[in-house]
Amino acid sequence: MLTEYMARTLGSTFEAILPVAKEHKVAAFNWGFVQGRAQTHLPWDSWQKPYEAEPKQWFHEIFRSDHTPYVAAEAQFIRDITAKPATARPASPAQRPDNR
Repeated sequence: MLTEYMARTLGSTFEAILPVAKEHKVAAFNWGFVQGRAQTHLPWDSWQKPYEAEPKQWFHEIFRSDHTPYVAAEAQFIRDITAKPATARPASPAQRPDNR
């Protein structure tokens, strides 16, 4: 299981890592999700050097605190690569033959 794979500023991106993980059936746990208290959108050196403004490139995180994507195309890529095939999804109640 991957837990420490995101570091945009070091060239480690969802687009580069997730396809490899999926191909080899390796789980990838994303511990940063929404910009907030953990401040993992900031580089690691932020513990020693406070950032007064948002960095041009975020280190981690996917969504801003208002829940909009940091990068819309990246968020869509994550949705696409993690989506289950349509045949594996359970039918909605309206699609079930007996309507249960």
